[in-house]
Amino acid sequence: MKKIGFMGVYDKTDLVIYIAKMLTSFGKKVIVVDATNIQKAKYVIPAINPTTTYVTEFEDIDIAVGFRKPELINEYLGFETEQELPYDYMLVDSDNLETIQNFNLPKAEKKYFVTSFDLYSLKKGLEILRRNKRTNNINKNTILKRHVGGRR
Repeated sequence: MKKIGFMGVYDKTDLVIYIAKMLTSFGKKVIVVDATNIQKAKYVIPAINPTTTYVTEFEDIDIAVGFRKPELINEYLGFETEQELPYDYMLVDSDNLETIQNFNLPKAEKKYFVTSFDLYSLKKGLEILRRNKRTNNINKNTILKRHVGGRR
């Protein structure tokens, strides 16, 4: 399973779900983990019986909400703690140091720092990056840069 991390306090929920949808359209099995403090996915993805932590299916994508550690997702789905989940991709949306470390995002195949130019998003994002020295190989070609004229 390939893990892709999306870090920063800027709202990334819709973006991550769009990327997951593209992957599922190519026949890939995808789980999106909303490991943010706000957990916006619980408000935008319909769930029949939402609880504190749950996994629901939305347009061929599994959405995990409320999990602070990957082992808890395994436990919820009935897999052994060490067993790799049966997905091609795990997309993790994180806005805090705890879940960045718990999901081991510094060692993810790809990591993206998603931000806007508002001061709050930039300062909080830099705070997260400074605290975690291992997140240094973040991809430079961020989606935001592509949307503002391709500057690098």
